[in-house]
Amino acid sequence: MKCFVVVCLLFGIVNCAAQVKLKIKNATNIERQNELVRIPVKKLKHIGLKKVENAKFLSVTINKENIINQTVDLDGDGKWDELVFITDFSPNETKSLDIEIANKETQNITAFAHARLKPQLADGSFGAAVPFLEMPFQNPPTDFSEKSLPPYLTEGPALENDKNAFRLYFDTRNTKDIYGKRQPRLVMDSVGSNTKHSYHHLSDWGMDILHVEKSLGAGSLAIKTKNPKGDDTLVRVAGKLITKESYKLLNDGPLFASFRMDYNISLFGKAYSLIETMSIWKGQYFYESRITISPKLDNSYLVLGIADFFQNKMDSIKQNKTTVVYSYGKQSENKDELGMAIVAHDNYGVFLKDAPKANSDITFSHLLGEKIARGVANEFRFYSCWILTNGAIANTEENFRSFLGNEAVKYAHPIEILE
Repeated sequence: MKCFVVVCLLFGIVNCAAQVKLKIKNATNIERQNELVRIPVKKLKHIGLKKVENAKFLSVTINKENIINQTVDLDGDGKWDELVFITDFSPNETKSLDIEIANKETQNITAFAHARLKPQLADGSFGAAVPFLEMPFQNPPTDFSEKSLPPYLTEGPALENDKNAFRLYFDTRNTKDIYGKRQPRLVMDSVGSNTKHSYHHLSDWGMDILHVEKSLGAGSLAIKTKNPKGDDTLVRVAGKLITKESYKLLNDGPLFASFRMDYNISLFGKAYSLIETMSIWKGQYFYESRITISPKLDNSYLVLGIADFFQNKMDSIKQNKTTVVYSYGKQSENKDELGMAIVAHDNYGVFLKDAPKANSDITFSHLLGEKIARGVANEFRFYSCWILTNGAIANTEENFRSFLGNEAVKYAHPIEILE
């Protein structure tokens, strides 16, 4: 690491700007495109970029090329925690960075990631995105036979990038759904706002591609634990289990977007806090989720699901201390090829199974369970690869499985930050 201080004298005014150098490394033999590089603010302070935590704008260059970057708030305290940017890597490539505090915004930015929750206004339109909202207690799903539009655009919070959009039902279902995209432009501020244009029908931008019903949809949450009698029980994080629920916007692009869901839950008479943070960024086919539960649930698993409808085959991959469960087939609502997957670390043990087809609160789901460990968050990535988004990945199961194998390697080996 090297640190430089540049002093400029102009009309008697002194302007000081610190510049630091870092190296970033792809430690795999896989080419990596649109890779998110995350540099903690603590790292920048440690290597000499003074008062960087107060900076509004930063400049990042690689080989004298200016790199679009963003500062992100991970915990919602209003202070940024990481500097992020996106770049491509050749196998085993190391890149050198120059980072400095900028006096003004110098980036010409196109947004590639977006998060929002938009409530309906009294006139029936949808207003501006809100930074925080508590869900009405036991908010029921919209009855579309009585109302043409829901109280929230697309029925709840949404995450979107140039490949996919995901939504969460802000009601007692608490289920995640997928919009497949045919175009990279961001559309989730308008989709669902006009009853003449149903997102259940194929449009130029795409459509809602996932059949959900009572499944765990696109990575919705459940908990496998023991009931008071000591029997193993699978409980959906939804319905009467939730006593309080709120949404908080954390980051809204241009490269990285995220929001946090806070739940108070009552499980067999005991109160718990469950927090899920969902993130998405440019160029990837997944959203990333981080879940904490307190106090810890002993001998329990966080269970994630993939909807199991229409024609699909489920399989799994285990490599690099990572487990992948996936389904592939003509399973989209458009009746064409869709691959879905959950990629998770298996440090604390995982299990795979299918939910029953009937007589259960959770049905028609491929399930992956991650053991809940004290003091450690559960994390996973949920992938959606639709043939109308990328035919090279989703046209055959072989191609989709090969893609996921590489994704598992990358998940196990994040880009390294070197001094």
